[in-house]
Amino acid sequence: LLGPLGFSVPTPRLIFVCLRIMTSFPTRFHEDLAAVLELLKDYDATSHGWQEIDGASTDETIQVYRRNGPPGKMELNFRMLLPISVETTTSWIRAEAPPEDSPMADLFEEFVCLKSFGPGDMICTVKFVKWYAAMLDLLMGLKWPDTIGQTLLTRLVTRRDCPEPGVTFFGGLLVENTCPVPLWGMVIMEGPQPETTAMHELWQFPTMRQELLQPVIGHMCRIYSKQNWEGDAEQLEERNGFIVMTIRKCCRGPPLLPVAPQGNLETMSEEWLDALTWDVYEDPSEFTLPLYMRYLLACFGKKEIEIFDQLDGRHLLFYQAAARRSDWLEIWGIWQLFVRRHSSAYRRKLGGSGAPGFQGDVPPRFGTSVQPRIPESTTSASTPQEEEEQE
Repeated sequence: LLGPLGFSVPTPRLIFVCLRIMTSFPTRFHEDLAAVLELLKDYDATSHGWQEIDGASTDETIQVYRRNGPPGKMELNFRMLLPISVETTTSWIRAEAPPEDSPMADLFEEFVCLKSFGPGDMICTVKFVKWYAAMLDLLMGLKWPDTIGQTLLTRLVTRRDCPEPGVTFFGGLLVENTCPVPLWGMVIMEGPQPETTAMHELWQFPTMRQELLQPVIGHMCRIYSKQNWEGDAEQLEERNGFIVMTIRKCCRGPPLLPVAPQGNLETMSEEWLDALTWDVYEDPSEFTLPLYMRYLLACFGKKEIEIFDQLDGRHLLFYQAAARRSDWLEIWGIWQLFVRRHSSAYRRKLGGSGAPGFQGDVPPRFGTSVQPRIPESTTSASTPQEEEEQE
């Protein structure tokens, strides 16, 4: 049903993997990532040595499988079928989703975003409720109070087409902590029926006696069964999602650089807009849409709107950029303010009858590289040329 982890398909098909590991950050990122993917590649519960645990769950949409792991370790695989689309599921679990949007919100006492590096990449603090922290202690064979009250500094990342095309994972790296947690992961993909999601959650922890393991499995199944995964996909995407923008019809070169006049940016009167002057790129090869949009927004006094050159860990092609969906109407409004004047200046300076157009909510186009990276974000108000030199 689910196929191998590294499949490649011509149609869009998203797989989201959620991982958590104890690690130093970021020096061991790639080593720890490789270890987690080694576990997650065997998510297909119909093979790879998994044995179903009969009667583990009274919910027919949940099956539980078990197998032996590395020496001293055991692994569990919970397979769930959710009655919602993959798009809705991924809106629930995105790193940017606030706690109140999560169906697992009752597991967290604290979940605070400290810094966002870009779409699908953020640092947050996480503190589990006491009963869930106690269960983690039990899984790891720790004394009961070891994780109680611990606040974990965690970096959440999303990667598309990693480690191979057609595969995307969402995961967390514990940045600073003094207690171990189980190795676990979550794989999410299209279910067997339309508007359904097949989800596997995998755990690896020290081998546990059967009399202790059975109550833990039953309690976890009850947690999954009572979660309300239904929700308004459009509202979730509006709050938590990102939009991809593109520039087109640059027949005579990249768009012109506006030079803002002195004056009140709050009003942006017709006189102020008419006073804009326009510069041509000295080197057209330096143009990228993210750098251009950051400069443009700064000229119009909207430096706080973040523009990104990557989405979920992959670089967009130079003529595309990403922004929070909640910022889209404001970005579009600014473009509409000056597009007529820009088109006239573009034709006057560069000739021809065409001028660049701007479009939002388009499919992302990525570069050929699928290697994982640690994205960086900047919202500098310097010129695109200056930003390129800084990078």
